[in-house]
Amino acid sequence: MTAGDVILILQPNINKGEPVEEMRKTVLIASLLFILFSPLLSGVAFSEDDWHKEFEYICSRVEVGESLKLEELRALSERADALLKRLEDIQERSKKVYIFRLKKCKAFFEYLIELKTSPDRPSP
Repeated sequence: MTAGDVILILQPNINKGEPVEEMRKTVLIASLLFILFSPLLSGVAFSEDDWHKEFEYICSRVEVGESLKLEELRALSERADALLKRLEDIQERSKKVYIFRLKKCKAFFEYLIELKTSPDRPSP
């Protein structure tokens, strides 16, 4: 079986004089599909960098952690947990460093939560 035979099998209208019309339809459909799905594909490619932004946001809040409300501290701790789970699946050489730093940030938030909820907390 040659390549020409395969083309005849895949495109039965080629003998009817309509190969140009069929090719145009195929190219049009393929182009539309590419245009429709390319944002989704590029989103998958760039979603790996989203964790960097999340990491920077969470750990940057350590500097102002003492002034944050209890609810904000709990939310940051939960976000750190979620990001730790995502980091385990990342294929990056420096992920151990990020995991270590994120655990330290989370531990600091939990320490502040414990301080703010303890009954023996000294008043300022």
